[in-house]
Amino acid sequence: DTPFVGFGIPHRTTGEAVLLEDIPADTRRVLDPGSGDGRLLALVLLARPDARGVALDFSPPMLDGSARVEIVAHDLDLPLPDFGRFDAVVSSFAVHKLLDVETQLAWLRAIGFADVDCHWKWRELALLAGRKP
Repeated sequence: DTPFVGFGIPHRTTGEAVLLEDIPADTRRVLDPGSGDGRLLALVLLARPDARGVALDFSPPMLDGSARVEIVAHDLDLPLPDFGRFDAVVSSFAVHKLLDVETQLAWLRAIGFADVDCHWKWRELALLAGRKP
């Protein structure tokens, strides 16, 4: 892909493509905490036309939706409301701590994810994924 595509973030579209490959075809419900402008959730819903999404962000101007997206104003410093179960949770740039990948993978394992791994990395950007048994 061409560098500096995706709001000036080099190789962003490559990482997003890897993410989309990893989301199961039968995904029906997706959560995007820290959804910002909704770019990532929109890509997921485009790739999974039968899915619906829940977008969380603290800033109402960042929130814009469609009929397939429930938009919730929420500060991620607070506990998440009970939204029920999701088939996938995706997030882009919501965690701003530039910690090493192993520390972040350990966080996912600590909260019950299995098959946790880094599926794509470019400099400080990384795609981390895991599955809840």
